Amino acid sequence: MAASPIFRMLVGGRLRGTRGHPVHDATGALLGYAAVAGPGDVAEAVAAAKAALPGWAAMTADERGRALHGVAELLDERRDRLAADLAAADGIAVDAAAELVDAAVDRWVWYAGWTDKIAGILGAVHPTSGPYVGWSAPRPVGVVGAVSPPSLSALVEALAPVLAAGAAAVVVAPHERPVAAAALAEVLATAELPAGAANVLTGPVGDLATRLTGVDGLDLTGAPDVVAAAAGRGTRVLAPPMIDDPPLHRLRAWSEVTTVWHPVGR
Repeated sequence: MAASPIFRMLVGGRLRGTRGHPVHDATGALLGYAAVAGPGDVAEAVAAAKAALPGWAAMTADERGRALHGVAELLDERRDRLAADLAAADGIAVDAAAELVDAAVDRWVWYAGWTDKIAGILGAVHPTSGPYVGWSAPRPVGVVGAVSPPSLSALVEALAPVLAAGAAAVVVAPHERPVAAAALAEVLATAELPAGAANVLTGPVGDLATRLTGVDGLDLTGAPDVVAAAAGRGTRVLAPPMIDDPPLHRLRAWSEVTTVWHPVGR
């Protein structure tokens, strides 16, 4: 009898996992075992993200875009296997699961395409009456901690815009439904991203959300009960999207716009 698989996490560019929480499919049969992150894993992932941030943020928009398109290609290569795993875990038809994977890949590609357009949307040149020129340009907010629902589409929404903005990420998803998170972790482990730029953990999200300290931004979509406590720490928390800006909402959230003034002719 084949050993049951372990759904692993990604921390600092390395996959890790042990025989942790048992995971069952929709019929109650054992699918495998999920890695369960603890406080030490969160701290290590945040440290790895901070270490990777300067290199990732310093890459050109084209370089980041190519790296993120590579992630989409790797995810698409695993389409059939991932669809079968999601179908078994969620009790849906394989064709329906495949459509969900396709939608997630398309959404990742959409975010990857914004890497070289963010500056054009968020940046500006400012008119002035004096001998100066002023311009504004976006830069990544830093390290973003995110708690995501377990679906593949939700994980893409939590992770892709952070990376597209040039920020680094630590994403936590529930260990009870780890299939999508583990698949994304496997893809990111072989992608051309700096080790630690993207970290994917599975575990008890309510507890781990409170451990996401020392980060520059928080997306608590998957743990809304923790939002008030996070705001009390003075950390930037993802706000509801404006009515006129839902597509770019997350890209704006993880970018900071800085303005520089410089004398003309110097």
